[in-house]
Amino acid sequence: MADLKPVSFSIHNLQRFNRLRWLFLGVFLLTSWLVLQDMSRVFLLIPLTVLGMASILFFGWAYERFAHGKSGPLFRHGLEGLVFWQAVVDIVYITVGTALTGGPFSLFPLVYLLYFGALETYLRPIVLLGLNGLAIVLYLGVIQVWVMESGQAEGHFLSLVLLALVLNAILVAWRSRQLRAQQRETEHENNFLTHLNMLSRTAIADVNDKSAFVNLADEIKAMLGADNIYITRWDEESEQVLSLAADSAAHKVYMDMAPSPRYENTFTRSVKRLGRLVVAENTFCSPYVSPKVASHFQSRAVLAVPMFGEPENRFLGALLVSFREPRYFSSQEIVRARQVTDILSLLVSRTWLYEEVTHRAELLEKMAGQVTSLVSDLKRTTLLPSIVESARSLLQAQRAALHLQQPGGEMKCEYSVGLSEEFLEQLTIRFNQLAGGKLLQNRDYVIIPDVTQDSRTNPVQDLIYGEKFRAYAVFSLSPEYQEKGALSLYWDQPYAVSADEIAVARLFSERASAIIRSAHVYARATEEALTDILTDLPNRRHLDRRIQEEMERASRYGHTFALLMIDLDGFKGINDTFGHPIGDSVLKQVAVSLRRTLRASDFLARYGGDEFSIILPEAGLERALHVAEKLRLSMTSTRLHLPHQTQRYLSACMGVAIYPKDCSDAGQVIACADARLYRAKRSGSGSIIYKDG
Repeated sequence: MADLKPVSFSIHNLQRFNRLRWLFLGVFLLTSWLVLQDMSRVFLLIPLTVLGMASILFFGWAYERFAHGKSGPLFRHGLEGLVFWQAVVDIVYITVGTALTGGPFSLFPLVYLLYFGALETYLRPIVLLGLNGLAIVLYLGVIQVWVMESGQAEGHFLSLVLLALVLNAILVAWRSRQLRAQQRETEHENNFLTHLNMLSRTAIADVNDKSAFVNLADEIKAMLGADNIYITRWDEESEQVLSLAADSAAHKVYMDMAPSPRYENTFTRSVKRLGRLVVAENTFCSPYVSPKVASHFQSRAVLAVPMFGEPENRFLGALLVSFREPRYFSSQEIVRARQVTDILSLLVSRTWLYEEVTHRAELLEKMAGQVTSLVSDLKRTTLLPSIVESARSLLQAQRAALHLQQPGGEMKCEYSVGLSEEFLEQLTIRFNQLAGGKLLQNRDYVIIPDVTQDSRTNPVQDLIYGEKFRAYAVFSLSPEYQEKGALSLYWDQPYAVSADEIAVARLFSERASAIIRSAHVYARATEEALTDILTDLPNRRHLDRRIQEEMERASRYGHTFALLMIDLDGFKGINDTFGHPIGDSVLKQVAVSLRRTLRASDFLARYGGDEFSIILPEAGLERALHVAEKLRLSMTSTRLHLPHQTQRYLSACMGVAIYPKDCSDAGQVIACADARLYRAKRSGSGSIIYKDG
């Protein structure tokens, strides 16, 4: 009995069956008492009763031990062995009862049928056949004894009995096999549902580690009895099939495989295209996978089930149930694979949603930090480089460029990183030929994951070849003071920008546009704060700032600079004669005359009233006097246009100070030049004073 392998025993039912044996024992005793005529045989009932009661008590005790896991070495053949020996004892009792109650005319053999029917779900067919054979031998022995005692020739009757018993044995074996097959199928179904329930709990639990998919693949492999399980992931942006997980035996090799090209036929592409599961009984003869892909795996039969998930029932990938030999897939296997895939889809969908939300949150947090850094500096010279660097860092690009459209319509590169001057020059000329040039009309974006696989890059392949980038993206900028703008990002390798990255990049572009607009407003406000409204010249505040800058420059490089203070002669008389509006017009004419005489590097400002200031960078006394004389002559030759066709010429007095020769700080420079101007005015019209004393 050591080789017998019980399928599944219910100890509780066996205990109930053992208690029912009390009823069998009672019926046996009662029937035997009523039928027996020979009193000498009645005494046989006493030891049989004692042995029957002992058997019931013993097996009841044994089942109780099994129920508590304490079978011990006494029952080394297991529970099925215990049931077998109980059946042997009971068959002996039935046989004895048959002999005592009439032999072939006894009704006790009917108990055989009832008894073997009760044992059908507990013993294997081969064991039942053995017990049935034992019962046949014992019963024939009873019949033979009866024939010998009665002296009757009952050969024909014995043949019929033997035939009936053989047919009964066949029926019992067939019925047992059928019941046990049903029981085995029920057990498999219950086991499958139990594992499916565990999968459901895993899908609902808070598991966001991709390594958990390997354990899931192992569990699915055991549930479906497959040789290997592969879980694929579909990337919508790149339209590629990616490896997500496999069972532990194939996981490492599977994850090391490169994604299949877009033109390659795979099971995942097939189920996505068809929108349903596909079956390949032999992968080398299947239209759902290319021979090249099939040769990479040991699988010869594959059941591919698509996975769909949230949001909007999007395609996630596929579950591939594979076997090493060609085979047929039953409808039950297909149904179970669907059930498993539904649970797996829930887990994959939830995991991917979690990763997307986490990735988006990280991107938004990173973008918020970048925008905060940008807002802190509104100087155009540092702002535009910061925008480019921030965008490049945000999307992990190797190169980037910022283009703004000029008033004439030309797209000018304001700042770039990692791009050659030749490329930028050609890009400026051929900007609208690039995929993304026309996007600015709609304030949109363009993504090129691989420039070698996208026909939109054909017009500029020569530029791309020279620069050697493989992917790029362009996002529109729309500052109000510019007509159009574009932020371009470049990657050295093919790069599929995710939907989250696109959303964050577009949001960053909007914020960058607003910041550029704010910088423009800031620049205009700063310029207005430093500009005289009447003459459009720098004002006193701007003069002070510029003097400070020139002093720092002079200290750093050992240069000198000159400051000229100019005051118009006779300007008060013009105001008194013609009024202040005419006086304002005269100041504007003087400002134009002075600006025309000076170099572009010289700084001219209105100091206040009819006084002007001029900074001459890197100028000594000699050049300062030369410029002062030139200005005096220019003014005396400038004809002023006054009302009533009145013409008049102005002259001006000037005071000259040289830094650092005459003074050591900004206040002293202005004070020195102003004091010399005051002395020049006392000396007479057109005077120029350049020293004290």
